[in-house]
Amino acid sequence: AGGLAPDAGSTAIITRGRAAEGMSSSEKDSASPQPLAGVVRVNLRKLLATGDPSLDVMIYPGDKVTVQHAGVVYVVGAVRRPGGFTLSSGREKMTVLQAVALGQGLKSTALEKKAMIIRRGKQYPGGREEIPVDLKKILSGHASDPGLEANDILFVPDSASKRALRRAADAAVAMATGVVIVGRY
Repeated sequence: AGGLAPDAGSTAIITRGRAAEGMSSSEKDSASPQPLAGVVRVNLRKLLATGDPSLDVMIYPGDKVTVQHAGVVYVVGAVRRPGGFTLSSGREKMTVLQAVALGQGLKSTALEKKAMIIRRGKQYPGGREEIPVDLKKILSGHASDPGLEANDILFVPDSASKRALRRAADAAVAMATGVVIVGRY
């Protein structure tokens, strides 16, 4: 079928059709050691990496092969490149630091101690859970780097006071540069 898409998940789900179910027992014995009825799951990453023949499942007419999209982790707020990052291409798990790195780091105005993971699900009160994350401690190696799940949102808040201070510093530098240039002429 042309291979896996870049955003493909790591599991193929094979739902057996009628052709496999209708085979005689001698045909089944010679065809494949894998189950010929129901649903078969294949770890595609392991199959492609190792070529393990036990994972190379025979496909029969009427079988349906489904590869779902990989999960996405979202990084928003005071990061240089906010966005959604796919959990694929050998990256089936992601930590907070990896997500920050994919977001190209924190802005200078980031409130590192106030970041949070927003995890949605019916099992949480109000449909979501907010997990506090102290990026300052994680970045300095004084706290563990928590893992993220598919559809998690890493939110890094922006400090209005840090942003105003940064603008004031930029304006002061621009003014000082202008005074030096004018003073030379």
